[in-house]
Amino acid sequence: MADQLELFSASGLPLQQSYGPEDRAGKDHAEIGEPGAYPFTRGLHATAYNKTPWMMQQVLGAGLSEETRDIIDHLVAEGMEGYFGHHVFNVVMDNPTKGGIDPDHPEARGHVGVGGWNLSNLGDMRRLIEGYDLTRTNFSFITGDTCLIALAMYVVAAEERGYTPTSSAGTR
Repeated sequence: MADQLELFSASGLPLQQSYGPEDRAGKDHAEIGEPGAYPFTRGLHATAYNKTPWMMQQVLGAGLSEETRDIIDHLVAEGMEGYFGHHVFNVVMDNPTKGGIDPDHPEARGHVGVGGWNLSNLGDMRRLIEGYDLTRTNFSFITGDTCLIALAMYVVAAEERGYTPTSSAGTR
């Protein structure tokens, strides 16, 4: 028999190494729930990954908005797409952006645009999303501490183009 590991969920609940039919015996069906329904013990989506398969998603971002857009536009030209023909861009921010450091600050010297996209102001966000149908394009931002600032900039830039937060695609 394999060594037994002590496993815990992110919430600190104890987990078994594996589960079988005997683990469901005696449980009320309401306690287990349906797939895609509370308490989500059987997955977030009723169709699981039959309808929406796993997808490898490119993580991208480098330099200023123009350089990151060059990467995005190149990937689209090469045929990259996400679920159901939608574009999916996982844009990583550089360390100054993640830490909320102004790119002109001495601490940012040598780090701006390295290992990710530099987001300094609303104009950067406008240039990044310009021209994409935001109902069919998912921009996911890997931001760190500045996630709410990036989200606010995205919402404002999208609203300027006539989109609402509920009409835009994205991770919800």
